[in-house]
Amino acid sequence: MVQIVGIEAPLKVNKSDYFKITAKIKNRGDHDALGVTASVNSTEGLVLAKWESNTEKIPIIHKNEEISADWWFVANQTTITYWAIITVNLTTNSDNCDTEKIPVQIVNSEKSS
Repeated sequence: MVQIVGIEAPLKVNKSDYFKITAKIKNRGDHDALGVTASVNSTEGLVLAKWESNTEKIPIIHKNEEISADWWFVANQTTITYWAIITVNLTTNSDNCDTEKIPVQIVNSEKSS
């Protein structure tokens, strides 16, 4: 069984900032996992950086191996405070799937601290 075992993402970002999220993926099954696809999407307010693809294909994850998939986003919301959701989806050739949702707060960079 292949699962998302952790997500590294900021809880808050400034408008127009670039930031990375990392999904940690582990094969907890008894065999190597073939044809794993990690994909990401988000609600309005966050977009993938221009050079990023929303899908990462992982040919094989060996038994007990943990790997990471990374994506870069940019916050583009114009209001003072806004929450957006990033969704990471994991699928395999054996129809195994896992999903994680990550809330991110977007704040206006002119906001005083």
